[in-house]
Amino acid sequence: MTRRHLYLVSILLTLPFSSCSGEPGAFTEDQAVARQKECSQSLGTPVEITNSIGEKFTTC
Repeated sequence: MTRRHLYLVSILLTLPFSSCSGEPGAFTEDQAVARQKECSQSLGTPVEITNSIGEKFTTC
């Protein structure tokens, strides 16, 4: 993992869930996918990041 990736992951881990798009709550799978895509675009990161050992991380 590069320093940039570590930096992005550390930012993502410190962001509160509700900062991406409103209040947290129950929603459908389609709504969850749309919300995750919106959040990743607002952060300027891909929806999913894979590290050098194959672990996958998602935004928001």
